[in-house]
Amino acid sequence: MEYVDKRCPYCKYKYLVRIPKNQKIYGCPVITCKSCGQQFFDKDYIEPGLRIVGANYPDKTFSWNWTLFIFDGLFVAYDYNMPYLHPLEYLIGSILIILTIHSVINTLDQRNTYKINLAKAKTDYQESLNRLSNKEYLLLLQKNGVEIPNKFLQ
Repeated sequence: MEYVDKRCPYCKYKYLVRIPKNQKIYGCPVITCKSCGQQFFDKDYIEPGLRIVGANYPDKTFSWNWTLFIFDGLFVAYDYNMPYLHPLEYLIGSILIILTIHSVINTLDQRNTYKINLAKAKTDYQESLNRLSNKEYLLLLQKNGVEIPNKFLQ
């Protein structure tokens, strides 16, 4: 994430926006200036209800962490069952145990973050659908060059 300076086109009030790198910004493109109270259109924002089919997102937390956990577990189990290990093998086994514990903690943390982000995405999606049910809002979006699917115009 990086911060980008933006300005109100009416009073030139400067505000910061957090933008994810190499990703689109989903949210309401109609911004109300905190300084002058005027509303303006920010083309960097994409209305979620127009671009996302539904608020069902895949769980991507089964990642390298679980793979590392399984690999480490198998290696440590094999390694510690061997008699007369070299001290270097004990060191490698100990490091792998630490990596295994780290990968489990990291996976659980990612899972928690995923659940929080999913809940926020579902709420944002519902809020977007509520905004898109307003005909005046749809006309404002169309006026600013946003393509509106026919299902919203009916």
